Amino acid sequence: MPFARLIGLVALLAAELWILMLRFSTQSLEATGQHWWADTLWRWKIMLPPLAIATSTAGILLGGDRLRHELRAVATDLRTPHRAWPYLAAHVVALAVFARLTAFLLEGSFTTSSAKPLWVAVWFAAAGVTAGCWGASLLAPRIWLAVAWRARALALLIALVGAMAWVAGLITQGLWDPLRHATMNLVAAMVHLMAPDPMFAPEDLVVGTERFSVRVLSECAGYEGIGLIWVFLSAYLVSHRQELRFPRALLLIPIGTLAVWVANALRLTVLIAIGTWISSDIALGGFHSYSGSLLFSGVALALVWAARRSSAFSVTPLGAADAADAAGPNVTAAYLGPFLAIVSTQMLAGAASTGSTSFDLWYPARVLAVVAVLAAFRSVYRGIRWTCSWAAAGAGIGVFALWMALEPAPDAAKQAAFAGALEALGPAGMAAWLAFRVVGSVVTVPIAEELAFRGYLHRRLVDADFERVAFRRFTWTAFVVSSAIFGVMHGRWLAGTLAGMCYALVMYRRGELGDAIAAHAITNALIAAWVLATGHWLLW
Repeated sequence: MPFARLIGLVALLAAELWILMLRFSTQSLEATGQHWWADTLWRWKIMLPPLAIATSTAGILLGGDRLRHELRAVATDLRTPHRAWPYLAAHVVALAVFARLTAFLLEGSFTTSSAKPLWVAVWFAAAGVTAGCWGASLLAPRIWLAVAWRARALALLIALVGAMAWVAGLITQGLWDPLRHATMNLVAAMVHLMAPDPMFAPEDLVVGTERFSVRVLSECAGYEGIGLIWVFLSAYLVSHRQELRFPRALLLIPIGTLAVWVANALRLTVLIAIGTWISSDIALGGFHSYSGSLLFSGVALALVWAARRSSAFSVTPLGAADAADAAGPNVTAAYLGPFLAIVSTQMLAGAASTGSTSFDLWYPARVLAVVAVLAAFRSVYRGIRWTCSWAAAGAGIGVFALWMALEPAPDAAKQAAFAGALEALGPAGMAAWLAFRVVGSVVTVPIAEELAFRGYLHRRLVDADFERVAFRRFTWTAFVVSSAIFGVMHGRWLAGTLAGMCYALVMYRRGELGDAIAAHAITNALIAAWVLATGHWLLW
């Protein structure tokens, strides 16, 4: 399978999802009084992510190694030429049908229809056909069928364990009232250590501070995590019984139970801290909704990771650290790691935000995450010449002019909301946030993005062994595709694509990735200066 096709199709799918999310909203249903349909979609939104997280966790625990084995078994078919355009055309048609049905369900006369279940079924079918045609564009259907057939038992097991873990979490939410009081007491003790105004009302099950407090209900006491961890660890113990030391491995279940309970108490403490010092909307919004499922699955994965590397639980512990040291640094991770650090911290910040403004309170964490990755792979970067030519400086200035020329008219409401959120930090907080924002724009972002798009993706589109590809090596596919994806990732496809092309041309001129980084840094420095001078915050 050509790497360029994979990147192009993933970029296409991301763009389609982005357009659909911008185009459709349940607010149209609420505005027309169709609250029941809006509530139904909201329940799906609340239910599906935890179920997807549970299933994904089950897949990692039970099927990671086996799935890689099945893919190797069909490796020869992956190299076979595949005519993708008929499936891609079908995907576009199916997407148009799905979009039209979505408009009907959200904005049309769906609620007055007498065949609501039929329309919903057709809507889901259109979504399935759209996704299926996209998958067929990526790989031939016979390959998907071969992998599905060979891994059918594994896929069924993963789906079953994921669903069982999710259901177990729902069931255990209403059990063991004493644990709720124990959780509340532990949270109260941690809040007392961190806040000058702790508030604790055990008779009302309320804990927090004088400024923000929560009532610890059954679903907040960690029961969901206990149900999840029991199912996950039981399935892991059974499926990997040949690799584990029994009966000692059974200790993983009580260890996991205690770990989940303590982790949940820490989660509630962090929620109170966010509500007290940052925003109650953030605390009760994305953080409260999804942090639990992610945390509990993370505890399960971390516990299994540790068990596989411990001689106390595993017959043959994995020596991952020794193998990594012997093999040397992972060059692919060195080029992609900083950019993935940006993406992951941005996603976490999005989960913790209210969505009311474009202000990213957690931007400093993004900068620190990139710095940590750069420091971890510093030995790899010694081979890059950190240069800056007059051509790079000129390109940086030219891209700044281009970016400003294509900048849309600012949204006054969003501009005011951003400025208000920034001023709410106070003088010291505002100065610190702006300092991190400038450092991120001028230093960490240019390095991370150029390493990923010009250093890795551009060369990977030329040859699978990208390390052997010189930075001055030009192909039309690499030049256009890497620049287009760079544009899509920035949300302004025209300006971003043209900027990516300019940075690539600078790199070609002398064969130095450092020139592209310097040009990018100069562009961002000029944008930062413009923002600080004019207060046009939405440029950030």
